[in-house]
Amino acid sequence: MGRVFSEDGDILVRDGSRRVWDTNYPPVNWMPASAWITLSNYDFSYPDFSKGGGYGYERFTNPFGFDSDACVTCVTILPQSWDSGWVTVGTVPTGCNAIDVRGSIVRTKAPDDLLGITVPMNVPSGKEVSFPGGWCRIEREFSWSRTFEFRLNGTAIQFRRRQSTRASTNNPPWKQNWSDSFYFGWSHFGGTGAAEGALAGIIQQSAGAMGSGASRKRGGPLACSMSTAGFDFSSAYRGNFTIRPGELCREMGDGV
Repeated sequence: MGRVFSEDGDILVRDGSRRVWDTNYPPVNWMPASAWITLSNYDFSYPDFSKGGGYGYERFTNPFGFDSDACVTCVTILPQSWDSGWVTVGTVPTGCNAIDVRGSIVRTKAPDDLLGITVPMNVPSGKEVSFPGGWCRIEREFSWSRTFEFRLNGTAIQFRRRQSTRASTNNPPWKQNWSDSFYFGWSHFGGTGAAEGALAGIIQQSAGAMGSGASRKRGGPLACSMSTAGFDFSSAYRGNFTIRPGELCREMGDGV
């Protein structure tokens, strides 16, 4: 077990007689500026999510025999994950085994509002910040998370983007028998995972008299739109990054 000592104003860490670290030897030897990697106006983006939706229907009859009905459709974000894979953005000298990443980022394309609420960046726009471990969660909402990271792989500096969404656990009871004459309630659409889609926005709402038997039921002549084409949750960013490579100090024998 290591012990900490103070000698002549220096701090030392020893394991028995072996000197592990001291303040005369920094924990990382950073390379000179000529070895740094600078990424100026580096553009990166995240694709739109696969989407589904929900269709709600209700019918009303009053004592005078006049029927009316109502429908509402919503867009949902389906459970999914995406990985851009690693892309090499530069190389560093042989022997480097650590990187320090700093940079500033601005958003060049915002995702559509989520349930009417603007989706913020998780870092201050245009301000230089440090990215510990080369990693950053650039967006985080209750429906999704988006991250990026830099890594050192041999002598290559590599960059990756990832995004994922969660499955909703509080959706209404789905009733997929909308063709039934007595159907009321919610049905989902959008293929695999649609039953677990997370609510993201309203597509259309409609209500009124049925008139000559015309219905707003799913598939009816007055049905609400089920198109999700009007929603785009993709986002894009532009960054200026400085990646400083270095070498972690090796364990030092006594007397080094």
